Amino acid sequence: MADRNFFELDCRMTRDMEIKYTNAGKSIASFGVCYNESYKKGDEWIKKANFFDCSAFGKTAEAGFKKGELVHIEGSLAIDSWEREGQKHSKVNLKVFKIEPLDNGNRSPRDNSPTGPQGSPTPRSSPPQAPRPQPAYAEASQGEDSEIPF
Repeated sequence: MADRNFFELDCRMTRDMEIKYTNAGKSIASFGVCYNESYKKGDEWIKKANFFDCSAFGKTAEAGFKKGELVHIEGSLAIDSWEREGQKHSKVNLKVFKIEPLDNGNRSPRDNSPTGPQGSPTPRSSPPQAPRPQPAYAEASQGEDSEIPF
């Protein structure tokens, strides 16, 4: 089996997309995202927020998403490493090659999305969701709907 580096994530923007340009005019955006997960450990529900820094290039970088927007992103994982004061550090950075809105398909006119009649944004549907394997802790979190804390 060949190695594969791919992710897809439904998440919230934690920072506006900050766009910079190379000397050659190529756009590069940096932004942050967060996704939340809940699982049951014994009788207690555990909630965990997961934060990631992201990078996007070209047209993807110019999408103009803002803090708080719900988005679907796809891309690859990269490990950024550095050394400071003799200590080695690293973090996962998400290299995003596709980003789409999930908030009712409504975007402001500032985006580069196709528009419908009278310039109104064309509603976008969510990407098709393939069945996903259950995580190892899924069996522990199965139960009555009344146990779900939301």
